[in-house]
Amino acid sequence: MRTAMRQMRGVFHQLDRGLIRKRLRGRRTTKGEEGGYAYGAPCFGQQAVDSKLADLDTEKEIEDLSLQ
Repeated sequence: MRTAMRQMRGVFHQLDRGLIRKRLRGRRTTKGEEGGYAYGAPCFGQQAVDSKLADLDTEKEIEDLSLQ
């Protein structure tokens, strides 16, 4: 009986985890389609402000110098 209960607990944990991943993946996709920034950390020289990317002047200057 203990083994069956442990297995059922594992089944429900796996189901719950799958549902959480589905919700997060769906929301991230929706946010990206709406024009918001939804994927990882912004690149050097940029910052997420109000869910949109904005340039950081100080980091942009450093980036421009390094590309010369």
